[in-house]
Amino acid sequence: MAGNCYCRAACDAGNSICRVRLHCCREAYCIPCFSNILASNHFKPCISCRCCRAQVKSWDVVHVNGRVCEQGRSTRSKTNRSAIVVQEEEVVSTHSLPEPRLESEPQQYHKNLIKEIREKTDVLSMTIPIIKKEDEDASSEGLLRTFSLEMVGDEFDLNDHGSERQKSQIERIFLMLHPSLLGSFRTESLKSLDEIVLDDYSILHRCIHALATGHKLQSSRVMNGARWANQRASTFAASDIIRNAAAHTTGVLKKLIGNQLAANPISQSLNKILNKIGIATSKRHIINTRTPRTENKR
Repeated sequence: MAGNCYCRAACDAGNSICRVRLHCCREAYCIPCFSNILASNHFKPCISCRCCRAQVKSWDVVHVNGRVCEQGRSTRSKTNRSAIVVQEEEVVSTHSLPEPRLESEPQQYHKNLIKEIREKTDVLSMTIPIIKKEDEDASSEGLLRTFSLEMVGDEFDLNDHGSERQKSQIERIFLMLHPSLLGSFRTESLKSLDEIVLDDYSILHRCIHALATGHKLQSSRVMNGARWANQRASTFAASDIIRNAAAHTTGVLKKLIGNQLAANPISQSLNKILNKIGIATSKRHIINTRTPRTENKR
C-alpha cells in the first residue's frame, strides 16, 4: 500500500516501486507525493506528517518487491484457488533533516529550540552579501555571510557573561551598520542648542537614544519637562560626537562648546582634556574678537 498518498495515478496503480516511510506512524508515501511535501515545507526544520500530524525529521527509503502466491482449498467436487500479491519491503537508505545552525540559519535555529529555552533566548543576526574580488573564482558569486549571536536570559549581560565570539559578532554587526546609520547631518549655525536637538531626528540619534534610555526618541519628544529635554540633549551630544568621530570634523556640538570656551577661558589642564575628545576653542572666534582690539590700539 502506498499509505497516505494523494498521487493516485502512481500509487493506486502500484507503479511506484520505491516509497518513503516516515519515522512516526510508519506511513508510506510515493516519491511524487513526498517531493510535494518537501517542496511545501518552506525550509522548516521538520516535516509534518499528513496522517498523524507529527513533526518528523527522519525517514526511510524502501524498495517494494511484490510476489504472487497461490492459495486455495479442495473439496470433493473441485479445487478453488486464488492468487494474492505479497509485498516485501527492503530499506534502501535512511535520511534525516540536519539540525539548523546558528551561523547559517539563525531564525530556524531559534524556532527549533525547546519552548522553555526559546522563550528566554534572543537571537540577533545580520546577513550581508559576499563581494567577489577580481582574483576570486566566479563560483563565489551570490554567497552570503551571516553574523549571529544568541543571548539567553531576560537580562543577559554581554560584558560579564558573553563569550569572545559573541562580543566579536555584535561588534561586526555594528561595523556593517556604520555607513547606514551615520550619514550626514546639517543644521543652521545660528540656532540654539535646544532648537538643534529638536531638529535632529536622524536614524543615528534615534538608535543612540533607544540604546541609552530603553525608549524611542519619538515618545521622548512628545514629553515636556526639563528631564526629557536634558535626556534628548544628552543623546544628541553622544550622536553628534559619534557622527563626526570617523570623519574628523568639528560637528555642531563641538562648535557650540568651542565658541563658549573662547568667550569664557578655562584652565590649561581642562582644555587638554577637552582637546582629546575633539572640543577646542574656536580659532575663528578668537580672530574675530581680537581684531577690534588691535585696531583700537592703533
